This record gives sequence, structure tokens and C-alpha cells, in this order.
Amino acid sequence: MAQTADQLVVIGKGRLIAEMAVADFVARSSTQSFRVRVASPEPFITAVESSGGATSANNDGTLIITGMDAKAIGDLALSKRIAVYELTAQASLEDAFMEMTSDAVEYRGAK
Repeated sequence: MAQTADQLVVIGKGRLIAEMAVADFVARSSTQSFRVRVASPEPFITAVESSGGATSANNDGTLIITGMDAKAIGDLALSKRIAVYELTAQASLEDAFMEMTSDAVEYRGAK
């Protein structure tokens, strides 16, 4: 859906939850994370975590950062003079949808 739709209308329990562009809907998700590739991962991890962000490392050498937006991540790297080779938002439409509609679910599946 994220690849084909421009606008999104979400209705839950008979009420309008959202009507906006798909990109705006995903950007509002609080679970947004960023895939980051930097020249010096260890000092950058320390800087991110001391700035209130959280990190996890992927097997391919990239980091996943949550708790910070793209501007804050870029500004932090600049202040530490660490080259950034990749900075990509990782939030998905599905994650944003599940978060935004969590209060509008009538029936939940078994866990």
C-alpha cells in the first residue's frame, strides 16, 4: 500500500482516525527508527546513547537508532565530526497503522 497510495483514510470504530498523505501518516509514528552507517560506530553509539537515543547494531555494520529524529542524528554526527554514509528512515506504514489504530480495535487475535 505504501508503494501505490498517495493519500490515506483510516477509520476505526466508525470514526475518522486519519486522512492525510501516506508519508505524513508514517512520519507521525512514534516508533520511527533510522538506519545509519557511520565512519566510527563505537564513538557514535556512545554519543547517541548519551543524547537519549537508543542503538542496536545490524550484522551489515549499520546501526538502528530510535528516540531521535533525522536532524538530531545528523547534527550529533556533525558535532562529533563523524562522517555519515547512510541515514534512512525505517518506519513502515504497517507499524504506523498499528500504532495509530491501537485504541480503535474491537477484536484482537490470541497471542
